[in-house]
Amino acid sequence: MAEKGILRFSVLVPHGLLKEFDRATKRMGYVKSKVIQLAMRNFLTESYGSMRKKAWLLEP
Repeated sequence: MAEKGILRFSVLVPHGLLKEFDRATKRMGYVKSKVIQLAMRNFLTESYGSMRKKAWLLEP
């Protein structure tokens, strides 16, 4: 049973990318789900920073 607040989802990726990702996570001893969570958080942090920067540039 899934933990409360945890959702499962599917993603389509090129075969080669997934194969390389699997090798890297295994080599570094990471769990794939945790790496994807970190990547999502990093993306959100960067996108929010980018949005704030654009908003600042547009202010009169």
